[in-house]
Amino acid sequence: MKRQPFIRTLLGATQNEMSLLLHISRSQWAMYELGLRDLPAPATKRLAEILAHLKSEETPQRNQFEVSEKQLKIQQKQLERLLKENEYQQQLLSRKIAILAKQQEAQLTRLQLAEYLKNKASQGEKVPGVLHQNMTNKALRALATQPLANLMTYEMQQELLILQRMILESKTGKITRRLENRATEEDNHFSIWY
Repeated sequence: MKRQPFIRTLLGATQNEMSLLLHISRSQWAMYELGLRDLPAPATKRLAEILAHLKSEETPQRNQFEVSEKQLKIQQKQLERLLKENEYQQQLLSRKIAILAKQQEAQLTRLQLAEYLKNKASQGEKVPGVLHQNMTNKALRALATQPLANLMTYEMQQELLILQRMILESKTGKITRRLENRATEEDNHFSIWY
């Protein structure tokens, strides 16, 4: 039965750090995570002590390490920069999509015109002999070099950017709310003293 590296992830430690903490080899820890072996009794005891300590100390200690207002504002600025970059990338992709769509539309129109000329020639009208064939060949070559796959790839990239923007906006909103909550808490704390 494979154990997920949940404990290690919870502690924010690497396999090497876990092995050093528990005084075992890294391979012993890796085998433990894979479910291939149990931890030695002393390592199990140390791990239990570490987890118990973190659980009992969680609330008071967390306040010391909580993200400061300055750090939140830095994160907010980084997210805003990422949002601007995302917007730029979306605009760039929109232009590429528009260019490809126009090129494709032009080649399809060229094919229609070539077909029209072919029909006119078959009805006995005077049309330069190879014009419709040349137009057809050029249009087909152009369509082959501008495959629909490029257009589809750009559209998928644009959808990913839209999802990325939604995530960035969500994170920005969370940080804004945290900053607003802190300001409210500070106002309440200040009003109690005065």
